[in-house]
Amino acid sequence: MHPQNTQIAQMGSRMMISIPLVRVTHLRVFAFIGVILAICGCIPPCFAFMPRVIAIDFGLKRTGLAVTDPLRIIATALDTVPSSGLLAYLKSYLAKESVDGFVVGLPQHLDGKPAEIAPNVHALIEVLKKTFPAQWVATVDERFTSRMAQQTLLQSGKGRMARREKGQLDRISATIMLQGWMAAQ
Repeated sequence: MHPQNTQIAQMGSRMMISIPLVRVTHLRVFAFIGVILAICGCIPPCFAFMPRVIAIDFGLKRTGLAVTDPLRIIATALDTVPSSGLLAYLKSYLAKESVDGFVVGLPQHLDGKPAEIAPNVHALIEVLKKTFPAQWVATVDERFTSRMAQQTLLQSGKGRMARREKGQLDRISATIMLQGWMAAQ
């Protein structure tokens, strides 16, 4: 890359590195540099990535899961699992991947009062804290995620039969929750 194509500028308290078509704020500069150094072989790859975060959209029958990429830039739908098998799935996933914490959707009505399933979600949060003490658990408001997931699915261009898969909405809702949480960080 030609030196004149790269700029580094200090803008108030935010440092911006501008590479053609790519802008990285100071929050992700270290991860970005870490990846570059790991690719070059200058540092071990384990230091280049951050642990992932898992979002959980809990339901009585099914639970939608989403996960961040190792740099915590992108939220991706992970899976839909039966709620009865959620803990087993999470234990298996945490055995394979490094996970920093969980973001759990807290169901509320439009007036801010807890939804009927809220006690079940609070019980899940307590179980997560006991089962995975090394990971933190955060909650996010999930009021409009199902509606947003429906709109996303309609706009995706998938046929009616493809949209009928029940777990798809749960995964998309979890992804929307995780994107909102990442944007707030």
